[in-house]
Amino acid sequence: MRQRASLLFCLLKVCSPCYFHSPLVSIMNLSRILPRLTSNDATLEELSLRGPRMGEDTNERLERALRTLATNTAVKSVILLDLRLTRAEIRIMADALRVNRTITLINLAQNVLDAESIQMLFDALRVNGTVRELNLSVWGHRVDDVGNDEMTMAILAGLAENTCLTDLLINGRSLRAIPHLLIDALRRNTTLRKIGMAVCQLGDMGVCPLADLLKTNTTLTSIQISDGDVTSVGFCAIAEALKVNTTLTELTMYNNTEMGDEGAIALADALRVNNTLTKLILGHNGFKLEGVRAIADALKINSSVKELSMFKCFFGDDGAKALAEMLPVNTTLTDLIIWKTGLTDVGTRFLFEAAKLNVSLTKMDLDFNDIQSSVKREIQALLDDPVRAAWATGEADTKPAIGIPLAGGE
Repeated sequence: MRQRASLLFCLLKVCSPCYFHSPLVSIMNLSRILPRLTSNDATLEELSLRGPRMGEDTNERLERALRTLATNTAVKSVILLDLRLTRAEIRIMADALRVNRTITLINLAQNVLDAESIQMLFDALRVNGTVRELNLSVWGHRVDDVGNDEMTMAILAGLAENTCLTDLLINGRSLRAIPHLLIDALRRNTTLRKIGMAVCQLGDMGVCPLADLLKTNTTLTSIQISDGDVTSVGFCAIAEALKVNTTLTELTMYNNTEMGDEGAIALADALRVNNTLTKLILGHNGFKLEGVRAIADALKINSSVKELSMFKCFFGDDGAKALAEMLPVNTTLTDLIIWKTGLTDVGTRFLFEAAKLNVSLTKMDLDFNDIQSSVKREIQALLDDPVRAAWATGEADTKPAIGIPLAGGE
């Protein structure tokens, strides 16, 4: 339970919002939304419901809501979380999607759909043509229970034939035994831009062929492989792919604790030649001082990475010193996420002094480190300087002064 809670915390802290655009409403309050849905209220652009549900009345209202989607032209996002959707309810939704041309996002996370339900959904999407984002994640459940091969195979079969989806999250779906089906689906699909595969047990056996695919793939821009049992072997394969790939802009690979310094050094070598990647999330991957030193040295040359996350990598003050030596040289990095990395006030002071000589950095996450609040406030005041922020976002032509604390610093 502790490991699962830790993973969920990382998902919430690191990942972009899982398509939660407005507050979720308990399905027990669906009766308040249903009139707006049936009347095609133009202000109701998102149907957001969460479980649990109880009672036959609730089941009936949900079916009515799903049927309404066939004629509703206001709703653009459908978010139904942890509702234990039945095959009959998925069939109603699928029928509605065949005629609906307004919905662009569907989030069915935490619903353990069977293979037949998944196939019905993808059959409808093949006709629909407007849904761009689909979330079928089941994080928090046991993979052995809900991520079996039959369900995942249905998702991959649907993906292979789909021509409209750009974003797909399948977190929690086991890929351990069928990585070849994933590669085949990604090879055949020509529209997908982002895929999330956290807790999918992909391992090196899946990551290595995925890396080979990335050498020639020209559509994928974002990949997440977190808690996927990837070792330094898989990271080295990804690093080789990054040396030739010119499309991928976001790579998220955290909670692969066997990456080690060898994997970090390989990625650092790739960063010296790659000029496409802008976001790199590598938290809790088991690399320490040598790994962070290699990455810091690479960022003295790299001019594309804007966000670097290395949370729960215990490189301590010596690692902070390596990052501090990089900051005055780097003019691209805006976000440095290094919470819970074993820093003290000594290492943080290195970073503070270096940040004074850097004009691009606007965020430094130092949470869960043994540092004084006053030091954190000093850094935050420096990074919050409006002149620095305007320059970093391109809203100002005047470059902030460096070498002394900016306005707002002490």
